[in-house]
Amino acid sequence: MLAYLDRVLEINRELNLTAIRDREDAVARHLLDSLTLLPAWRSVAGTDAPRTFLDVGTGGGFPGAVLAAAWPASRGLLIDGTGKKVRAVADALAVAGITNAETLHARGHEVLRQRPGTRATIDLVTARAVGEVAEILRDVRGLSSPGGCILLMKGPDPPAEELAAGEREARRQRLTVRPPVRTEVPGLERRTILIYVLPRK
Repeated sequence: MLAYLDRVLEINRELNLTAIRDREDAVARHLLDSLTLLPAWRSVAGTDAPRTFLDVGTGGGFPGAVLAAAWPASRGLLIDGTGKKVRAVADALAVAGITNAETLHARGHEVLRQRPGTRATIDLVTARAVGEVAEILRDVRGLSSPGGCILLMKGPDPPAEELAAGEREARRQRLTVRPPVRTEVPGLERRTILIYVLPRK
């Protein structure tokens, strides 16, 4: 994880991947923050890691690259709509030796068109502080496996209107809305992780 972060910070001198340039700050804001997804995942699925996961709007590769390092037996797909970021993340993954994750230049709704084999195969979908809840749920429709999980990382107090729209979209998709998980990394603002679970067949 540290090797990945160091490469991202090195690339960041030329390409704006993150506003965080101090390494110690980046450890908290990127690595530790990303790792808060692990207990949220376990609250739904138990101790087994997901077989596959998708990180939507990965940016600098967070949380996707961190999850790949934490779950070496999982296969991760990190997507972003900005080609330069996707290429930078691929470079950092290679330098860090993280071989169980790959990148794709795509937005959520484009994945099935580019990778039709991903239909109903993704155990975990993640997105950190990107997009409206309802929009993300619509974008990843058809990707999640039966019983799969969608974890959306938001700020301490997501707007009530956004949450309500997300619940309406979840009902349309027959998703179960679980109680959110509140996380806290020392020195950072609290985060809310929204949890949506697909029905099992």
